[in-house]
This record gives sequence, C-alpha cells and structure tokens, in this order.
Amino acid sequence: MRDRGSVPLEFALAVGVLLIPMVVLVSLAPRWVEHRAGARVAAAEVARMVVTGDGSASTELRAVTLGGEIAANYGLSEVRVSLCPAGTFDEASSCGRLGRGEVAEVQVSVLTPAVDFPLLRSFGATWITVSHSEQVDLYRSRP
Repeated sequence: MRDRGSVPLEFALAVGVLLIPMVVLVSLAPRWVEHRAGARVAAAEVARMVVTGDGSASTELRAVTLGGEIAANYGLSEVRVSLCPAGTFDEASSCGRLGRGEVAEVQVSVLTPAVDFPLLRSFGATWITVSHSEQVDLYRSRP
C-alpha cells in the first residue's frame, strides 16, 4: 500500500496561514517607515528654523508652515506640528525668543493608515509621533 501523504493540504495551509499574512505585513512596513522618516525630517527642519529664527510669532508660523510643506512633499496628508521649550508639550505654547544654550523641542505627528492595500483601500489609522530637539548655539550673537 502506498502512502499518498497530505502535501496538497499542508501546502494550502502554509500559503493561507503563513505566506499571505507575511506578504501583507512586509508590504505594510515600508509605508510606516516612510511616514516616520517624513515626520523626522519635518521635525528636524522645523526645530532648526525655530532655533535660528528671531523668536517672533511670524517665525514660528513660518516654521509650522514649513513642517506642513515638508510633510506634503512626503505625501503625508494629516500633520500636527507643536513647538515649545523642552519638556512642556502643549498645543498652545510657543518657543518665543530662546537664549543661548536653550533647547527648542518640536513634535510632529502624522496620520498613517494601519492597513493600506495599494489600489484598494485603507483600514484604520494611527498617529506616528516624532520629536526633535535643537539647542541654540552657545556663541550665537543676536542683532
């Protein structure tokens, strides 16, 4: 008597249970990494603009606008940028005029789809938040 085995059944289970979910997960990971990288670049540039600026409200508005533009260039639709001194995150606060050696901390949050099937649709969403701090140069002179 010949043993026919269960290879077709094992193959179908392996494809359905292991291979397909792994392909979906691997296809989603680059999207999350791309969104985090875009948020990181936006946070760094906004912090740099705040630190080198004159501390006025118009400088901070330009910095927030720059963060939105950078995020749009990365294809990120919903972005939140908050500026404030280190350790006091608050949507309404601002950095103001920073003195030598002080640190400006910027927080950028981007909305990322939890599951995004190309050419089909997205399911769920989560916020990815990145913060960046930049110190004002100790030897900086202000006019």
